[in-house]
Amino acid sequence: MVEGGIVKLLSEIAKNSLPPKSDGDIVEFIAVIGGMRKLDNPTISTSLECIACSGKMHYAVYLSPPEDRRKLWICANVSCVTTDMKNIRRDTNPPPQALRALLWPKFCEINGIGDENYDVRFENVQQSQGKIDYMLKFSSKPRGIILMQGDPGTGKTYAAMAICELYTRKETSAIFTTQKQMSNNWLETFKPDRYSTYVERVSNANLLVVDDFGTGDIPPGFLGFFMELINTRMQWTNRGTIITTNLYIDKFNKFCGEALADRIMTGQQFEFKGKTRRKKNIL
Repeated sequence: MVEGGIVKLLSEIAKNSLPPKSDGDIVEFIAVIGGMRKLDNPTISTSLECIACSGKMHYAVYLSPPEDRRKLWICANVSCVTTDMKNIRRDTNPPPQALRALLWPKFCEINGIGDENYDVRFENVQQSQGKIDYMLKFSSKPRGIILMQGDPGTGKTYAAMAICELYTRKETSAIFTTQKQMSNNWLETFKPDRYSTYVERVSNANLLVVDDFGTGDIPPGFLGFFMELINTRMQWTNRGTIITTNLYIDKFNKFCGEALADRIMTGQQFEFKGKTRRKKNIL
């Protein structure tokens, strides 16, 4: 971007008196003393801070709307040297590094996701812009429920993992599990020779993903446990739950029962359609 472009962005912000951002946007550039730098990877804006004044309040603006939809992080501190017009020029310093709260491969290991998913990135989610915008805000502050419904292979699991990937760039309180894993871990809590904090952990995690809900057999009492889990999590404004399922409304209601289905349906519902995206290995 040329120097005049930065000046124009800053002047537009001043003219329109836009409020600074406190939630997250995906940004690819950051304003620095003398201009801007391109980040190594697109990054959620709330994980960055100004390298000049360490401020976290910011603007996230398009570089050149509507042609260029990439976004630039600009410090909202009016006295910051990065927003001083006389300092606007090209910057050639090395790009800043956005440190993760939890390395994604480590998250995959902890949650049994597997190394095949080491390359999951939120930026690679292929869904409508409306879904992506909602998922972005949800990952910034998980709250309530997202129910992802659709045929197998349509991107539900990838989208749920990608929200975890984005969330763990700045926070660590996240769990990804399948219904099968959850029911097995729940059964383990009843063994008299074993002390378990599993119920407490899934109840208190800020972000909880339950994948493949409604598949396979479930042990007696599991749906009662799951209903209590949902009820507990819904009482907190800082806990968000994502549920993915291959079941559509009628079969989902039959599987869950009316009371549990009604609670889950109070959340945001996403429908995933299309052909399967899963790769097939053919010899």
